[in-house]
Amino acid sequence: MITRLYHCAIRTPDTQRMRNFYTRMFGMLVDERRPDVPVEGFWLRSAVPGGEALIHVFAGKDAEVEDRSVPAGSAAVHHLSFMCQGFDRIQRRCVDYAVPWRASLLPTVGLWQLFVYDPHGILIELTFEAEVEPTSTPVIPPENQFDAQDRNWFDAGQYGAFSY
Repeated sequence: MITRLYHCAIRTPDTQRMRNFYTRMFGMLVDERRPDVPVEGFWLRSAVPGGEALIHVFAGKDAEVEDRSVPAGSAAVHHLSFMCQGFDRIQRRCVDYAVPWRASLLPTVGLWQLFVYDPHGILIELTFEAEVEPTSTPVIPPENQFDAQDRNWFDAGQYGAFSY
């Protein structure tokens, strides 16, 4: 019986950009590497007290596939989804860092969703419970409405702010 997502693993050739993106955009913390996990890279955890490691970033040779390349994008996985708090704060960070975003409001289930691509082309869904968000329902401009079929808004060149 599955009860929750333990963590996801992401391969990258650019650990600094990935680390900066997830810590700056979402406030995640770099967790101390688990010494019993012999994989090059690092873990990212939630910043809430007692927050768990949610993303394992594989780097170096451990990120490579058979031909020594590091795959990009989501492949067969459409997106990763995380429960979050602070819709307005994260949406403002998207604007501040010029990261394209899309959103969807699901009033019948009381959820707001914010979608962004990470620098490696993985679609991230950030899900917020409307009843615990401190602001009123956001207004989503038509050009920022999420469409699961539209993959044309990712551009790796737009993540330069996370290179340093």
